[in-house]
This record gives sequence, structure tokens and C-alpha cells, in this order.
Amino acid sequence: MSLAGSSNPSRGPYRKPSTDLYTVLLVVALLALAAGTFFLYLETLDYGSPPYEGAPSVFVLPQGANPQAGSMLCLGDRGHRPSTPVG
Repeated sequence: MSLAGSSNPSRGPYRKPSTDLYTVLLVVALLALAAGTFFLYLETLDYGSPPYEGAPSVFVLPQGANPQAGSMLCLGDRGHRPSTPVG
């Protein structure tokens, strides 16, 4: 008994499928992944591995402070900054 997928010389010549749009999209996706990996590598060379040095400080509001007032600080009120650094 012969399997349907096995090669059978009596079936005639076999024509290889042509490249279609989906094959091209697959190659484009592969190239995009390779480029993303390369740029991630370059980014790691620039900043080093975590924890990152020279990152900006993150501040939290003191306990009991109004969170709405904290959002106003982000909008440009430079007169007062929270004094509790994180990290």
C-alpha cells in the first residue's frame, strides 16, 4: 500500500509551487525581526544591561498628598517637587 504523500514516478512530473505574496510577507517579517534584534543589541551596547546607569530619577508623592496636585507638577509647576526619591 502506497502513502498519498510518497513519491510515485507514475504520477507524472511535479511542478514546484511558485513564490507568492505570503512567502514575500514571511521574508519581510523575518527581516523585520532580524533588524529589531540588531537594534536592540545596539541599544544594549549604548546603555548596558539593567539596572541602567544615568536614568532619570523617579519621585513619588509624600503620603497624604493629593494625586491631582501631583499631576499638576508634571504640567510645569517647577516651584515644588516631591522630596521622596524611589529607587
